Amino acid sequence: MSNDELTVIYPTMVAVLFTSDIVEGGLLSCAIGGGVCCGQFFGAFFATYGGHIKWKLFLTCLLMTAFTGALAGVTTDRNGASALATLSAIMIGAMESMAITLVTIVISDQSELGTGVGAFGSLRAMSGVVASKSTCSLLTKESSLTTRQQPYSLQYSQTRSAATPKQLWCLIY
Repeated sequence: MSNDELTVIYPTMVAVLFTSDIVEGGLLSCAIGGGVCCGQFFGAFFATYGGHIKWKLFLTCLLMTAFTGALAGVTTDRNGASALATLSAIMIGAMESMAITLVTIVISDQSELGTGVGAFGSLRAMSGVVASKSTCSLLTKESSLTTRQQPYSLQYSQTRSAATPKQLWCLIY
């Protein structure tokens, strides 16, 4: 459920590290949603030609892991962070597109296609909710522990200058 965690973590990174402007932060945060949609669109074409869907899934998972891991090492370079977040989201979208296609193939009783795809969608949505809520809970808990003793203006300036994306990612894992 990397998509659900990225939709929580990347906007937090944008707000803390890159800009305090709400409009600019919102535009930078669109990298996740736009990347997933783009990945789903191109993932359908990528899965259609050439066969070997297992290796295509493996490759997209490997690239998604590499781009998401590299995002943890970005400092204050917002162009690099946006590029890595977008590439990671594209790989997530491509992987989702291929996985949804495979659900219809692996069901032994083809009269149960609707049930299989519905169960897949429900499980994906449920696990996404659990992942994003646990991420929000951890980020809220850690931020309240570190910012309880100082006034807000001092907290913001210190956090913006001292925080790194690695620290934000470590809150989850």
